[in-house]
Amino acid sequence: MQRHVDLTLLRTFVAVADLGQITKAAHRVNVSQSAVSQQINRLESMLGVNLLNRDSKQLRLSDAGEKLYQHAVTMLSLNDEVLRSMSQAAHYDGIRLGVPHDLVESLMPAVLKSYKQTCPNTVVEIFSESTFSLLNQLQRREIDMTLTTELVGTGRGAVLFEDQLVWTGSSITDFDEDGTLVVALGDRTDCFRDVAVAALERSGLSWRQIRQPGGLGSVYALLAAGVAISPLLSKCIPSFLTPLSCSSLPNLPNFEVGLVHKDGKLTDEEYALLDTLTTVLET
Repeated sequence: MQRHVDLTLLRTFVAVADLGQITKAAHRVNVSQSAVSQQINRLESMLGVNLLNRDSKQLRLSDAGEKLYQHAVTMLSLNDEVLRSMSQAAHYDGIRLGVPHDLVESLMPAVLKSYKQTCPNTVVEIFSESTFSLLNQLQRREIDMTLTTELVGTGRGAVLFEDQLVWTGSSITDFDEDGTLVVALGDRTDCFRDVAVAALERSGLSWRQIRQPGGLGSVYALLAAGVAISPLLSKCIPSFLTPLSCSSLPNLPNFEVGLVHKDGKLTDEEYALLDTLTTVLET
């Protein structure tokens, strides 16, 4: 009687081998810890060997496990490649790219223009939210990759460039009649909000906040009208606004723009987009 190896069992085994812990492996393959243990036991029973040395907190492969691991990785890779190839032959849905609000208008036109020359038939869907929201969407696999804006040294993924956060407004920006500075800030998911508030509180300035959640369109309108200022990355300031050099305004920290993508093997089109983002945004 011919026997077949269940790829689900192999995928769970590879996760355990890669991560060394049942808990982490369960998270990767999206099943319970007990299910992971049961699947490993089923695989060992089917093959008639012990695949793991369980004499320590860190699970390690036995000699038989080491031998199986290479075959399992090859089989899973071939399986995924067949499915991906056939899916792409039938249809291609494009790439879902997350981009923080502050990067869309200033940086993405150059990226999309360059990428279109490389992959003219691939559609890139832009999902514009805060970095916090985009990372959550990536974890839920609602997007394929995302740019991030985070404080220097705290970011995830590959750092594309570092930039100074600066106070931004128009040439006619001024304090209120009572000497109060008006600042347009996003909600608590806005990565610039907390550092801007902390800097203003340390400065001793009289200021008040206009909360502007969502996109930057309404913020830009306030800034252009000269009724408020806002923190923006220096490379992302639109042409109709200007960095403010008022000595009374507190200094702001540097931020880094990073790139994070989903786990697993990427398609050729996704690799091409990664290369384009890296090339365009690092220059």
